[in-house]
Amino acid sequence: MPWADRVERLLYEGETCERRFDFGSGSESESAPTTLVVTSHRVLAFTPERDGANFRQVDRPNVDGVAVTTTGRSTYRWRALKLGLVGIGLLAVSAAVSFDSLLSPASLESAGVDSSTPGTEGITGALAQIETMLAILDALILVGGLVTSAAALAFVGLSLRSRTRRLVLEVAGGDDVAVPIRGGDDGIVTVGELERAIRPDPVDGRPPTNAEFDS
Repeated sequence: MPWADRVERLLYEGETCERRFDFGSGSESESAPTTLVVTSHRVLAFTPERDGANFRQVDRPNVDGVAVTTTGRSTYRWRALKLGLVGIGLLAVSAAVSFDSLLSPASLESAGVDSSTPGTEGITGALAQIETMLAILDALILVGGLVTSAAALAFVGLSLRSRTRRLVLEVAGGDDVAVPIRGGDDGIVTVGELERAIRPDPVDGRPPTNAEFDS
């Protein structure tokens, strides 16, 4: 039996449970939920499927707020950006420059090389080989641009897939507590319910006044 089902063993003397919130752990295939329990004194967070500690506790007065955020793996975004820039650069070079055209017959004639002139067969043969290599270079640049751009799009997809919604307890003087919210959970409703559960109990159905605090 998980600790989230044995909360009473973690309570201080005189402490009581008031509300319990169970969440999916961010993936439909994961069965163990994460749980927030609001007691009369604290907020207990059970996150057995998360990295790090399985349990955290926060005194209710130290909870500054509750929010829903969306996060993803930043490494995917950076890789997509870098590969995208490289891919765009290669495609731009491929579109703007044709290396094999530098050794076209017209460019050779403008340089004073006439393939019909006797004794120039060796030169024209070498130039033809160079022209073939430049054509291969053109193709490699184009293919490299296409492959790199496709890889960038793949990392964009991975970044979008890794994005998860989290319900975050903003803790004064400490690290925030984040709980993953599965797609079917209504985070906005949960935020309101959780804030009301953590908020101090009203006096006679109304918020306490300054005079009541001073007394």
